[in-house]
Amino acid sequence: MTDNDEVLRRAYLRAREDFIPVCGDGCARLLRELCGKVKPSRILEIGTAVGYSSSVMALACEAEVDTIEYDGDRLDRAKQLWKELGISGRMHAYRGDVKEILPQVIRGKSYGLVFIDGPKSAYKDIFDTVRQNMDENGLIVSDDINYLGLVKGDGYPPHKHRTIVTNMRKYLEYISAAPFYTEIFWESGIAVTRMG
Repeated sequence: MTDNDEVLRRAYLRAREDFIPVCGDGCARLLRELCGKVKPSRILEIGTAVGYSSSVMALACEAEVDTIEYDGDRLDRAKQLWKELGISGRMHAYRGDVKEILPQVIRGKSYGLVFIDGPKSAYKDIFDTVRQNMDENGLIVSDDINYLGLVKGDGYPPHKHRTIVTNMRKYLEYISAAPFYTEIFWESGIAVTRMG
């Protein structure tokens, strides 16, 4: 285990102890693999949290990373993590509501990989906003697509989760239709869409 692996492990465990959602082992493995294959020069992440997934991606390739987070305390923790890992120079953090600031963040930029792990009901809007800024054959990776295990199948979700589950099902139908090529990994709760 390298020093960076140990720093990442501590950040992951602390986030879990603080009930801050971070991507799981399957998601982290897939992000590493995709970054290694695609070798994007620029990555966009929606939902920084404490900087765990953005760090995983930055350590797997040499990309510049733009990342958006609403919570200032979480963003401060992410910046500290990036400093510990020695990757701060490639990390560009933006604080605010993704629906409001996304167009300004991506203006004039092109991305080889986008990781969506933010507000679940906004996935389709985020996807449609960023798809015009994708490199040819770039990937859009959507996390938590099986939201609490309620999205797969066609069962009727509990009332308090109905809107998110309904919107996520519609989103998955949308990204699984032409002209997109989408692969869904239910076991990891991730969808990977390749842009043509």
